[in-house]
Amino acid sequence: MVHTEQIDVKQLWDNALVKIELSITPANFKTWFRDTHIISLEGGTLTIGVPSVFVRDWLQDKFQSMILKTLREITPYVRSLEYAVVQRNDRRNEINHTQTINAALPLEDYYVNKSDNLNPKYSFENFVVGPYNALAHAAAKTVAEKPGMAYNPLFIYGKTGH
Repeated sequence: MVHTEQIDVKQLWDNALVKIELSITPANFKTWFRDTHIISLEGGTLTIGVPSVFVRDWLQDKFQSMILKTLREITPYVRSLEYAVVQRNDRRNEINHTQTINAALPLEDYYVNKSDNLNPKYSFENFVVGPYNALAHAAAKTVAEKPGMAYNPLFIYGKTGH
């Protein structure tokens, strides 16, 4: 049974960051999300504090839909996102108040296989094979099925998207 409870916006952002961290590379997470924080949630608009205009623009262009989708998985109350550039000195002056919303807090089990350290999202079953990557897919699958026997070592080089 999922019950409704009060959660503050900091907890909402922390939960979203956990999901986002599992969805992207560690380098991307560290670069774009590490120094973000919640400023406010008003009328369904969540305002995220970012350290620079560059980070703001990058999050809007590259991660906006993923952030919004992740937040909506946690609570449907968030309808839109805004970003505010907050300098390091300004962070001390932020209003430190807790805003709460009624939201169901979903608990999901994330399977992490410690023996191979592979993300289950990136497997041959989920790989989309097309005319430009069919050869690379076949070679990689052969190497995975018979390690050390075929194509040892396997190097794949080519332009992305072609």
